[in-house]
Amino acid sequence: QGLCIIPSIFTAPMVYGDTAIINIAIKKMVKTLFFNYSILRKRDGMLFFEADAFTVFMSLKTIKPAPITDEFRNLLARYMEARNYICFILL
Repeated sequence: QGLCIIPSIFTAPMVYGDTAIINIAIKKMVKTLFFNYSILRKRDGMLFFEADAFTVFMSLKTIKPAPITDEFRNLLARYMEARNYICFILL
C-alpha cells in the first residue's frame, strides 16, 4: 500500500565475514513517512551504507494517495517519541 523512493550512498566496503548492524529510524511522519536507513560494520563502526526514504500511502482501489491510518500512525509515533531505532544485526 505504498510507493517508496530510496536515494542511497555506499560509503565503505564490507567483506565476507563482516557483521552488519542495520538501523532504521523514523525521521518524520506527516502525510508521508520519512525514514533513515544506515548500515554499520560492527568491527569498527564504519558507516557502510546510508539512505533516506519516504513512503507515500495509497489506495489500492483508486491508486491515489491515502492518509496514513490511525492504527499505523499510533504504532510508529511510539518509536518517534522514544527516539528508538529498529536495529538488526546480520552475521
